[in-house]
Amino acid sequence: MPATTVLERCETCRAVRGSSWKFLTDTEPGIESQKATVRWQLWEWEWAVDQIRYRRVKARRGAAVVEFAFVAPLLFAVILGIMEFGRGMMVAEMLTSAARAGCRAASLSGASTSSATTVLNTNLTGISGSTIVMTVNGATQDVNKAVSGDTVAVTVTVPYNSVSWLPTASSSYLAGLTLSGTASMVRE
Repeated sequence: MPATTVLERCETCRAVRGSSWKFLTDTEPGIESQKATVRWQLWEWEWAVDQIRYRRVKARRGAAVVEFAFVAPLLFAVILGIMEFGRGMMVAEMLTSAARAGCRAASLSGASTSSATTVLNTNLTGISGSTIVMTVNGATQDVNKAVSGDTVAVTVTVPYNSVSWLPTASSSYLAGLTLSGTASMVRE
């Protein structure tokens, strides 16, 4: 039978090596009972360590809740800010795109303000409260009075409060801001 090593608690070993365990081999007498004693002592030690770890983890649960309570408002404010600024940029791009489409419709020969407004409103789906201003050579007038070579400009504005996804009380990020899109083309 090969010699196996077993740990045994020994007070003389503790004094000499700083440890209370010594190695035993299968060749020493009474090794089986000593193996059982060592196994039991190791189990008791592991159980005690597990209890200490459990108490530490249990005590940390409350700390995690407190830490989250401190961090959560900042985290949610950042997330809502990202959402609101993203929505603002999306609406600004939609306004610019709609202004370009309306300006293109207004710059065609034979176009009228009502036909250009219809094209604008078609492109502004989901956006309410917009204001449309069409100018010919910088003066506000009907686009069917424009002649070939005149500059037709379309400006679409909307207050941010009417397109925000957040409730009015919490959308203080861009409150009071007016978004606009502008396009200008030469009349054909």
